[in-house]
Amino acid sequence: MVSTVALAGPASIWFSGAGASLRLSRLLSLLGEMDTAVPLDEVVGQANGVLGGLGVRLSGARWGVDLAWLVAGKAHEKPAGLPWLVASYRFLP
Repeated sequence: MVSTVALAGPASIWFSGAGASLRLSRLLSLLGEMDTAVPLDEVVGQANGVLGGLGVRLSGARWGVDLAWLVAGKAHEKPAGLPWLVASYRFLP
């Protein structure tokens, strides 16, 4: 679960969402996430909507790669798809 506020003066936006992962093997996990965006002032206007995504995570002890497809949209509008790629490396002292 996540809740984040992007503070930009009168153009602030509140993001909230929930995600889950299901480990299938030592290397592979399935990912799922749903998020919402809500403007906190009229200056931002129509910067609202829902984002959902499904993907896979390949990971080892110190590295990870997420490959996902995200779909964003609003009521009465055609949704837009977006590929997502995130790579990370973790080092332990």
